[in-house]
Amino acid sequence: YMKKNLLSLAINGRNDQYNPYFLERLKYQIEYTIYIQKKLSLNNFIRFTICDWGSEFPLSKALKLSKNYSKYIDFIKIDKVTANHNSHKKDRYYSVSLAHNVAIRRSKGKFIAQSAHDTFFSESSLLNLYHFLNGKMYSHINLQKMFLWVHRIKLPEKLFEKKPSYDFLTRWLSHSGHIE
Repeated sequence: YMKKNLLSLAINGRNDQYNPYFLERLKYQIEYTIYIQKKLSLNNFIRFTICDWGSEFPLSKALKLSKNYSKYIDFIKIDKVTANHNSHKKDRYYSVSLAHNVAIRRSKGKFIAQSAHDTFFSESSLLNLYHFLNGKMYSHINLQKMFLWVHRIKLPEKLFEKKPSYDFLTRWLSHSGHIE
């Protein structure tokens, strides 16, 4: 029996080459987040729930994740026929809201965060979020009746011209974004 994860990161996507960086960034984001989680010894903290909305070649295979990473992910595959039937041509047969809802509804964590393929947490952000959700910070706040919005900063394209090492990205995130 495995203890329920504290936080599910609900993500959606499709393997359709619409965004040429999608697969690479999603894989990097998953691996980096798990790397930080392990580095900080945050056991049973984050699990990914990824809704694959109509991919012909499934994201679970396209990402080519090792078992060390794939064990932290639940993929929910929506076949192309169902995705197209529940979407509009003008939106490339991609219903972002329905895909988000599928990922959120199928998430198993005590708490759920809607995330994206390019959302990266700094070590301090992940640690603070962990302590906050465990009631060790701001314990006077009733988390059962709360919606938390976390502002994102846009990462510059230059940062990803070459895949940055985990140490480089960690330093960059910790120092609010100056490229060396």
